[in-house]
Amino acid sequence: ELRQIEYGVAESYFDVTWSPDPARPRILFGGTLHEIKGFDILLEVLALRPNPPWTLVVAGSGPLGQRLLALQHPAVEFRGMLTTREVQSELARAWALVLPSRA
Repeated sequence: ELRQIEYGVAESYFDVTWSPDPARPRILFGGTLHEIKGFDILLEVLALRPNPPWTLVVAGSGPLGQRLLALQHPAVEFRGMLTTREVQSELARAWALVLPSRA
């Protein structure tokens, strides 16, 4: 089956009710862990912030996944590939999205 997703965002993500936990700030990155997506820039920023007051949730996979795991950053929650429902849940809990794209 082939689907076209306009602007790279499934329409179902627009219907998510935002309900972040004020006590647990979460920032979400969703996408391919690749240089073209700017993920290497995000890794550099993480290296500069060893103890941020938030958790970065990383949803996706790609060639830079091993570099992310090697960081062993305490504020990173690596989720890998998620189902649409799981992404919707992460979107609902996220305080912000980070999109460091070069594309």
